[in-house]
Amino acid sequence: MSGNWLLAVATLLAATARTAAADPDDFPPSTAVPKLTVGLGESVTVGGPLSDNFLPDARMTIYLVPHRVWRDGDALGTDAVRKVPIRSDAKGKLPRTPVWKADKAGQFDIIVDYDGDGRFSFALDSLDGVIVRKTRDE
Repeated sequence: MSGNWLLAVATLLAATARTAAADPDDFPPSTAVPKLTVGLGESVTVGGPLSDNFLPDARMTIYLVPHRVWRDGDALGTDAVRKVPIRSDAKGKLPRTPVWKADKAGQFDIIVDYDGDGRFSFALDSLDGVIVRKTRDE
């Protein structure tokens, strides 16, 4: 009797795992709300004292891309303006890292590819935005 019960539980768990796998359409589209505005020629950096909550000593990639709506699984590097490697420290913080010296105006997304797969992950990747103005006061 216990052998059949174990088989039934294993079958149920396997079926649950298959149906629980995330489909890209399970997640809502994501869009960055820019918190930073810079002028042409200014530096865009990522990291610093408030950039915690990453795994310690983990290698990741920062992508700076033209602003768009992101869906789970979208390729990150296709239109990348910059692609910069970064490694978190022993406490899971990102060191302040220069990503780009703004050379064109517009709105851009900054994505830290947490799992390193080159695709946007709604659940893992960090998404933020920056606006680059022709002049700082614009």
